[in-house]
Amino acid sequence: MKKLLLILALSGFIISCSANKPMETRSDSVTIEVVQKEFTGTTWKLSKYVSDEKLKDVTPTSKADLKFEDGKFNGDASVNRYFGSYTLNNNELTMGRIGSTMMMGPEDAMQQEYAFTALLEKVTSYEIVGEELKLLSDGEVILVLTAVEETEENK
Repeated sequence: MKKLLLILALSGFIISCSANKPMETRSDSVTIEVVQKEFTGTTWKLSKYVSDEKLKDVTPTSKADLKFEDGKFNGDASVNRYFGSYTLNNNELTMGRIGSTMMMGPEDAMQQEYAFTALLEKVTSYEIVGEELKLLSDGEVILVLTAVEETEENK
């Protein structure tokens, strides 16, 4: 009888130990999948960018936004459209070289657009906090974007 109880106890212990590992893995991967879906399924509008080593609000007429989909990103930089590819690994984010249209616009919009696209190429990671996407370079926030609702205009 003691042997039977010992075998049952050991079996229960082994089963409970092995059951914990897949649950943690599954929970972690669900979290990553949810975050990545939120990351790629959202249009992000630029709200702040680093200029002169501090975060600065965008110009009042800014239309700058960013969308991620299937390893590619694109958006409106305010005057020009831009595009490129990205690699996402957990919260590490690498943005490839950026291509864009070549139109001219108001000086303030052009300066902000140049800063925005130059900063995108420096991104090394990201954080999503509430409705904000924070893009970081070596641990420092360089761009802040806010989730916007999809409309015909920003699709």
